[in-house]
Amino acid sequence: VLGEAAVTPDAAQLKRMQDIVEQAMRDGAVGFSTGLIYTPGIYSKTAEVIALAKAAAKYHGVYTSHMRNESDKVFEAIDEAINIGRQAHMPVEISHFKVGKPNWNRSAEMIAKVEQARADGLDVTVDQYPYTASSTTLGVLLPDWLLDGGRDSVLKRLADSTLHKKAVNEMISDMTRRDLQ
Repeated sequence: VLGEAAVTPDAAQLKRMQDIVEQAMRDGAVGFSTGLIYTPGIYSKTAEVIALAKAAAKYHGVYTSHMRNESDKVFEAIDEAINIGRQAHMPVEISHFKVGKPNWNRSAEMIAKVEQARADGLDVTVDQYPYTASSTTLGVLLPDWLLDGGRDSVLKRLADSTLHKKAVNEMISDMTRRDLQ
């Protein structure tokens, strides 16, 4: 509905997205999933995701989240996923429950958030892969503003030397902050 643009949907666009989710649920989908670390999911506001999750919840669906952040803001990302499930009144599955180096040795705190939500009555589960490598795209390291509009827009911005330098500097700063270099 929105393509690769960094925009907030208007009421008609949101309704269209909800209709798509509901149709998918009627067609046999088991739930609604997001990739909030990838485009275009990075542009989604929490309220938008809640609205779409509610459309799936009408059909007893599950909300599966590839969290918005797995590094320096992982606790906020866990809270967001749990909040979406709580607001939509549906079970939550958090994919790839892992953490970047800034939060190593804090897994017990992460699990405590899930256990607290479960104690509060929300059905929350997680999955985790058993290896230290990761497989994703370069896009997760690029600044969000650079990705707006899709591949052609990215290439156009990167061709501009000022924007190219700005993107590189932001990437280096982000990787240094998250200790990914």
